[in-house]
Amino acid sequence: MFEVDNSRGFRDVLGGDPALPIHETKIPNLFVMPSGRGVDEKLFFTAPLRQVLQRLKSEFDMILIDTPPLLQMSDTRMISHHADAVILVVAQHTARDAVALASQRLGEDGSVLLGTILNNWNPKTSHQGPKEYGEYYKQYQQSEAL
Repeated sequence: MFEVDNSRGFRDVLGGDPALPIHETKIPNLFVMPSGRGVDEKLFFTAPLRQVLQRLKSEFDMILIDTPPLLQMSDTRMISHHADAVILVVAQHTARDAVALASQRLGEDGSVLLGTILNNWNPKTSHQGPKEYGEYYKQYQQSEAL
């Protein structure tokens, strides 16, 4: 999406590379550090994680870290321990039980849940679109036609 080289990234910094492979994007004031090649989950359980995040916090106003699904990968919960807050991204057809469990896990970890983003939602194909959202959905359709 940002056309950034992924040969070096966050994983490399956690592994001891002192250079931060941060790339400026075409969007003003938006920078990206790719993940880097390969995955070594053990790196998220080391002291450098905290040090790298502190270093990034000193250089940037806001840091967003895109992680794998919370219930499937342990590294996501580990990173959340170092975050000021967590935004839970939920795909449209995710089971409610899974969302509740993810929220519960974050609470157990002491993470602050800032909010939730509904991803991959299409009001035209949603089973709950027109019926559940009534007038709001009609206004959305009218504004989309303009």
